[in-house]
Amino acid sequence: MSILNIETPRACRECSSLLGGFPCNGGRSYQNSIFDGNGFCTIEVGSIVKPYLVKRVSMQQRVIRVQRKGAGSIFKSHTHNRKGPSRSRSLDFGERNDYRKGVITDIIHDPGHGAPLSMVTFRHPFRYKKQNELFVVAEVLYTEKVIYCGKKATLVVSNVLPVRSIPEGALICNVEHHVGDRGAFARCSGDYVIVISHNPDSDTSSVKPPSGTSWRFCKHICQLIIQVYKACGDVA
Repeated sequence: MSILNIETPRACRECSSLLGGFPCNGGRSYQNSIFDGNGFCTIEVGSIVKPYLVKRVSMQQRVIRVQRKGAGSIFKSHTHNRKGPSRSRSLDFGERNDYRKGVITDIIHDPGHGAPLSMVTFRHPFRYKKQNELFVVAEVLYTEKVIYCGKKATLVVSNVLPVRSIPEGALICNVEHHVGDRGAFARCSGDYVIVISHNPDSDTSSVKPPSGTSWRFCKHICQLIIQVYKACGDVA
């Protein structure tokens, strides 16, 4: 099978000079392929019909910004001064059945986030030492404030609870999509979602953003933070 670099069916009809004067069907059998964007054109050479693979050549005039970002170079993120990932505490036996107590020791700025971060210190459940976690600062947080994470935590702003413990209509942030992913929805500065309903039959809850464009569903034991993330200048 011969290959021709022809852009469109119209160009296929003008390829008689490339074929040495043999008659062509004028691109009437040109078909776009759903796999690679190529097509076929039949060429009559005497009594023999030869198929020619027609390659579609890109007609793009310029490289758009998204394509330049894909190459990397100057668009690579600068991660030197980042403090670490912001996420909920890893779910353990204490959070599943009771609660864990933490203290906000510091509020810091991370160049990779639009909202400030809080350094929360917990006691290690098995060893005599402390654990530090980075949470995105919700509203009305301050240093030396005590927060609670777990099933039996009180319904107070900045506490971390499972979805089934939250009443309908409450504003929440950093919601887990799957159990243990430590936060997937409503993670940017000033963002939040609203608890719409709880379905005990399927053991899921439905939440939606303020725009109401897309609803999300998560398991009842997924963790979240009550209240809206603090917006610090950049709320995009």
